Amino acid sequence: MAIYRQLAQSRPDAFLPDLARSLNNLGTMLRDVGEREGALTATQEGVAIRRQLAQSRPDAFLPDLATSLNNLGTMLRDVGEREGALTATQEAVAIYRQLAQSRPDAFLPDLARSCGARGAIFKRFSQPAEAASSFAEGIHALKDIF
Repeated sequence: MAIYRQLAQSRPDAFLPDLARSLNNLGTMLRDVGEREGALTATQEGVAIRRQLAQSRPDAFLPDLATSLNNLGTMLRDVGEREGALTATQEAVAIYRQLAQSRPDAFLPDLARSCGARGAIFKRFSQPAEAASSFAEGIHALKDIF
């Protein structure tokens, strides 16, 4: 990550995507070893970079942004940040819905995964009806590809 950060300073067009991916991976690894705050910080930075990239080239970077938003939502859920977790996963679901309209074979599985992540957040915060609805949307998305 440190190397990509240095490279991105001199050639952002070439290396910002790599830096964002490294931050996302670091966040996941830190979460896996129980370093919640570090995981959240790395993932938030990765989301910010991917958001910037997606604004300039949505065709190339929207899927990556949605992936990072799912990770962010899960991490925010783990630290008890209900609203932030829901906001992040709602945005990921919206992006994947949009992407699945034009390329269902490529993005319906991702939509289903995002609906599952959102459902898990609803479940964690004692909203069973919303959780069931979100899980059902994910199952419906998967049924469309089988």
